[in-house]
Amino acid sequence: MVLMICFEMQPDSETQVLTLQFEWKGVLKSVSSTMIGVSPEFEIALYTLCFYMGGEDNYVELGPYYVNIKCYRLGNKLGSAFPIAES
Repeated sequence: MVLMICFEMQPDSETQVLTLQFEWKGVLKSVSSTMIGVSPEFEIALYTLCFYMGGEDNYVELGPYYVNIKCYRLGNKLGSAFPIAES
């Protein structure tokens, strides 16, 4: 599924998708991603829209960046949603 987002978001030199690795309570998360330089409202709107589109993989173009918004369902609810940087 491919989704084009046309919000009033104008990325600048500081807006980016950051891929990182971290450990939480002794468990290693080998790959994770986060968006830097966007508002929390934008992220919530983006994840909600992708959730209602119904797919697990939602390919989105955000300015110069291409990301896959992964949405995992937990029944009829959102279990998890996060960006994955695309090359």
